[in-house]
Amino acid sequence: MLKKTLCSLLLGSSVLLGSGCATPEKTGYTKYQQLQSMQIPPSVDTVILVAEPRDIYEHLRTPVEWIYEWVVAAALKENGVKRYTITFNATTHDLFNAVENPEIQTIVVAGHGEWDHWCASDTDIHEYQLKQFIERNHIPKKKGLFIRHTCGADRFRNDGSEKIAFGTSVMDNITKTRGYDFLSSPFDYIFNPIPEYKPAPIKIQYAIINKYVESFVDK
Repeated sequence: MLKKTLCSLLLGSSVLLGSGCATPEKTGYTKYQQLQSMQIPPSVDTVILVAEPRDIYEHLRTPVEWIYEWVVAAALKENGVKRYTITFNATTHDLFNAVENPEIQTIVVAGHGEWDHWCASDTDIHEYQLKQFIERNHIPKKKGLFIRHTCGADRFRNDGSEKIAFGTSVMDNITKTRGYDFLSSPFDYIFNPIPEYKPAPIKIQYAIINKYVESFVDK
């Protein structure tokens, strides 16, 4: 953990000293909005959507949002991202616009949330709603990453079955949907901006299979 922390601090310092050379090219949010309003696809392949703070303690993150942005952007560049924009106080409208835009292949959502939903600035949006939006508008799957910088609580239901992770319906492969499955904090997002794909524990998978077999035998 100490090694990861030091590496993250060094990464942030290198971005600062290099005047952004370690990050992808950035498109300002105002320009991004103007192009979208003119129905011109903005020349970006990634959006970072940060929801409005909901609690008093969350406002403490405001002075260091530039660190969050630069560390996340630098990590995204290592994963092939060339151009990005970041939106603070992001809403569900911002998310739907990003999902609809064929040029955008990677999406990062940050703020409150759980395993299967994100708390945007205007309302909470769940995975099933995102899936309905995609199916209703016949939106192609994306090939980049869908990263959740939210808490990952309530991954499993009371019966042991796993909920579908928020963002799964957006991507062409389930392993490209990344997030945490614990009560995370902004420190996790900075120290580990792109978490590894984490499948359900084997014992949970066996429990689900056994439950299905038992129900089949009972019939």
